[in-house]
Amino acid sequence: MWFLLIVFFFCPVLVHAQSTELAAQAAEAVKPEVRKETYPGGQLKSKAFYLNGKKVGIYKEYWESGAIRMKAEYNNEGLLDGQLKQHDQNGVLQSIEYYSNGQKVAQ
Repeated sequence: MWFLLIVFFFCPVLVHAQSTELAAQAAEAVKPEVRKETYPGGQLKSKAFYLNGKKVGIYKEYWESGAIRMKAEYNNEGLLDGQLKQHDQNGVLQSIEYYSNGQKVAQ
């Protein structure tokens, strides 16, 4: 009888602990990694987000002066999806291209 009481008491506690650990692992798995690249002088060259080894979200490149060089949007599959903007060394917008699932759809 005591055995049954112990089993019924501890089983829900163990199941809850395991599900909490699994939920924490799942949350960590979907957290994007930020990668930054710098010029030899230390200035930011690029900033990207990666999820499961694929570039996702907003990607930015900078000129050595710090002005924006390029800004692109990536979907969760790591494909260009949205606008790709290119700027000159003064940060002035030079072109905009539009992508859908990695395919250029307009300029």
